[in-house]
Amino acid sequence: MKFSVKPRIDPPFQRSLLIGEIAGVMKALSSAEAKADVEFNRKVDTQDGFYKAFEDVLIDRGDFFLLEEGRLRPDIRSLVEATTAPIIAEKERFRVRRPAEMSAAIADVLPFQALTADGYSYPSGHAAQAFFLAQYLCSQITSDYCRSLFGVAHRIGYGRVRIGVHYPQDFYAGRELGLRLYGEYSGYE
Repeated sequence: MKFSVKPRIDPPFQRSLLIGEIAGVMKALSSAEAKADVEFNRKVDTQDGFYKAFEDVLIDRGDFFLLEEGRLRPDIRSLVEATTAPIIAEKERFRVRRPAEMSAAIADVLPFQALTADGYSYPSGHAAQAFFLAQYLCSQITSDYCRSLFGVAHRIGYGRVRIGVHYPQDFYAGRELGLRLYGEYSGYE
């Protein structure tokens, strides 16, 4: 599957205000909930961890037909990975540097060095792929737990802001991009 996304997202504005917002979010990392988010994000920073977050929901709900030996089927993984090229194209188009590159205040308080926080920041690739996958999985099930799948997508996407590797606008644009890519895939733009 090859995607051809029409440019409709705008890059972040007022970066100095965004740096302040991220610093505020990261200062809250001392709470138990925030520490759990950091650990979750450490796990989903890898490709296997990213998929496992969704696999756990599917296993918990008994939708094994989307899995093969407890993992997302290879065709589903390939579909998600096909979104990488248009996501990178959007990042290259806007070339927004990551928060830690813009501010030593952010770089000094990063809770861990994210393995996948290379390249440009806008839009968030994790958010785009997470929302694409959540929408795809919801299209395949008849159960009432789409909310749980989108909860995982949100936790993955916004968690990248919480750990200081994205701006909030990166998350919002990534979410929009992922849903648009799904729309293109399914023919519902």
